[in-house]
Amino acid sequence: MNNIWKSGIYGLIIGDAMGVPVEFSTREEREKNPIKDITGYGTYNQPEGTWSDDSSMALATLASIKDKGKIDYKDIMDRFHDWCMYGEYTPFGEVFDIGIATSRAVMKYSNGAGPLESGGKTEWDNGNGSLMRILPVCLYLFEQQKSLNISDDEVIDIVHNCSALTHAHIRSKLACGIYYFLIRAVLGECGELTERLQIGIDDAFEYYGKNNENELGSYNRLTLLSEFKNTPKELIKSNRICCIHT
Repeated sequence: MNNIWKSGIYGLIIGDAMGVPVEFSTREEREKNPIKDITGYGTYNQPEGTWSDDSSMALATLASIKDKGKIDYKDIMDRFHDWCMYGEYTPFGEVFDIGIATSRAVMKYSNGAGPLESGGKTEWDNGNGSLMRILPVCLYLFEQQKSLNISDDEVIDIVHNCSALTHAHIRSKLACGIYYFLIRAVLGECGELTERLQIGIDDAFEYYGKNNENELGSYNRLTLLSEFKNTPKELIKSNRICCIHT
């Protein structure tokens, strides 16, 4: 595993572990007592360093890519099933947190649905459950696109399909697609981080705009990151939904 993969996966898991004890707490609570280190117990009464479903599903995806050498939707879903049913990829062999949409998708798959037919497709099936686990897919596809010169259409189709394993509404797919363009810019472009992130946003909006994607309007506030970072906190809704508030 090279430094890009290590930095990304370790960063994901450490950030996840820092957030687990304070999940569902209010913004006001966190302003009074900000998280600056890894702590324990709290929301789920888990010891410090415990990661959640975010990391477990990312690790399942990472293991699939490593073992298969490609993106294999069925194998990824099989591993999600083993995580959900048997506690694979968890710190202690037990699942203590799972999103509703993810749970429904895994159950639907277990009952015979195909991997790309398992994720919920309605607006109210949206959530962050595919975005939170998509990093290994994005890192793999970044390397593939760089070495094999595969098209954006091919890459984004795979990203969307990986989202659809649990979250098949276009809004959730777009969240993962935009994230891919951000990762590609951060890793592949030059300049300050803010400049690279803006390149990623520009590439994403150009790509989806060219394809006349109506749901792109859900993400309009991201168009200029220099303005978005100054958005008053009162106008930012904090929940698990991917851009239900526009």
